[in-house]
Amino acid sequence: MSARGSTRPGVRAALPNGDYEVRSAVYRSPGGSVCVDFEGEDGRSRTFDFAHCELPGWHEDLAVAVAARIGPGGGLRTTSSALAMWNPLQRFLRTLAGVDEVPRRPEQMRVEHAEYFADSVAATMQELYAWRFVEHVADVLRLMPPTGRVPNEALDVLRVRIPGQPRHVTGYSEGELRRLVAAARADVATMRERITHGRGLLAAPDGGPDAERLRTVAEGGRLGLMRETRAAGRMIFPMRDDPPGMFVLMAAVSGRNIETIKELPAEHQVIEGRRSRWC
Repeated sequence: MSARGSTRPGVRAALPNGDYEVRSAVYRSPGGSVCVDFEGEDGRSRTFDFAHCELPGWHEDLAVAVAARIGPGGGLRTTSSALAMWNPLQRFLRTLAGVDEVPRRPEQMRVEHAEYFADSVAATMQELYAWRFVEHVADVLRLMPPTGRVPNEALDVLRVRIPGQPRHVTGYSEGELRRLVAAARADVATMRERITHGRGLLAAPDGGPDAERLRTVAEGGRLGLMRETRAAGRMIFPMRDDPPGMFVLMAAVSGRNIETIKELPAEHQVIEGRRSRWC
C-alpha cells in the first residue's frame, strides 16, 4: 500500500483478514470535548476534536456520523479525503451558530438553515467547488443516528443539487423541485411500508387467510389477472405504478440521469448504509 492510499476506481478498499472487533473511534478527551480517531489507508492517523467547533448540542451525534464516514466501512479512507469532509463540517457549524434562530440540536434544523448555509458557500466559491463542499456536509448529516437526525426536508436542500450543474437553468424552480422530491419520497416510503407489512404477514406462522393468500402468490411467482391475486401481490412486490417515484427520488439524490438508472444492475456494494457502487 503506498503512502497516498490505494482506494481508486477498480481497487477495493483494504479489509482485515478474518473476524475482528472494531474499537470505538468516538470518545471524550481529558478536557471533555468529543473526539473521533482516524486511521487512514495511507498509513496516516489523525484525531478530529470538536473542542473548537460551535453548537455543542450537535457534537455527539455528529461524531457518530463522522466515525461512520471515516471508519472501516466508510467512504473516506485517506487523510486528505477526511480533511475534505472536516473543514466543510466546521464551517457548517459556524454558519448555523450565526443565524437568528440557532438550531441548538440537529432535529431543530429547518429548510431555511440549509438554504442559508448552501447560499453562503455559493457566495464564496466557484459553483462546482461550492456544491462539492456542501455535499461533504450532506454525506455526514445523512449518517447521524435516529435520536439526533436532521429532518429530511432540510437534508434534501443539501442533496438534490448536482455538483457542476448551474443553479439557474431552464427547468424546475427550487420550490417545484423540492415539492417534487418530497412527493417522490412520500410515494417510496408508502411503497416500503406496504411491502414491509405484507412480508411481515408472509413470515408470520399464524397470519391467517391473508398470510395464506400472500404465500400462494409468493410461491407461484405470478400475479395473474384475478383482482384478489393482484391485490395480494401488491403487498409483497413493487407494482407498475411504483417505479416513477423511485426513479425520481433516485435521480434527485444520486445525480444520475434516468437512462443510466434504468440500466443499472442489481449487483452492488453497500458502504455507510447505502449503495456504494454497482458491480
